[in-house]
Amino acid sequence: MSPWFKNLYEPDCFAFYGNPAQIMRMVQAIVFEEGTRIQGNFGGKVECTEYLVAPYLTGKPRISIPGMGDRIFSMTRMMRWF
Repeated sequence: MSPWFKNLYEPDCFAFYGNPAQIMRMVQAIVFEEGTRIQGNFGGKVECTEYLVAPYLTGKPRISIPGMGDRIFSMTRMMRWF
């Protein structure tokens, strides 16, 4: 795994992080282009299987909320609304 602008190989899949508005726009663009809804499966843990393994196996995009591994090891943070 590497940032898109630094990768030295052809990626099998992409993981995008964003705030709710950014992700909504991306979903709307994909739904418009593909004509189908994007699948999501939320469990609160082991979400890497949802955003990495599932798209790799199915060839279809997925929506996921970062799990504890992302938050602890990658320092992914959720948006706070005050």
